[in-house]
Amino acid sequence: MSRILKFRAWDKVYEEYTTDKVLLAPDGRVISRYAFDSCDSFLTVNDVVIEFDTGLKDRNGKETYEGDIVEWVNGLGEKHIFEIMWNECRASFQMVEIGQEYPYILQGLSDKMKPYCEVIGNIHENPELLGGEDEASKED
Repeated sequence: MSRILKFRAWDKVYEEYTTDKVLLAPDGRVISRYAFDSCDSFLTVNDVVIEFDTGLKDRNGKETYEGDIVEWVNGLGEKHIFEIMWNECRASFQMVEIGQEYPYILQGLSDKMKPYCEVIGNIHENPELLGGEDEASKED
């Protein structure tokens, strides 16, 4: 069974996720991104951040992507805030706790985590969530 690779593209110039066409090389590098504001509009490779789909969904059924910020509630009911990242060495996605001196790192994400995780934002549109536990507890 094959899996369709999904991704989203953060446009650094317009500071939004783009719905325009993005061309990717077979190795996942961005070749170009065309903006259709005008006939000759063109953004360079450095203007786009590609974030790949993990293939997993959160407890609300929302797809999770690299760069998403998730709230994870452990078995004791304690809330932790994590960023989803790609780990080159392990060739897998991981969740790294935000804002902690000694962060939890959850390797090998799987569907078993689904009941405990909820996407609450992403690193581009919600930079305030990168403040870690102190910022999250202020909102409670």
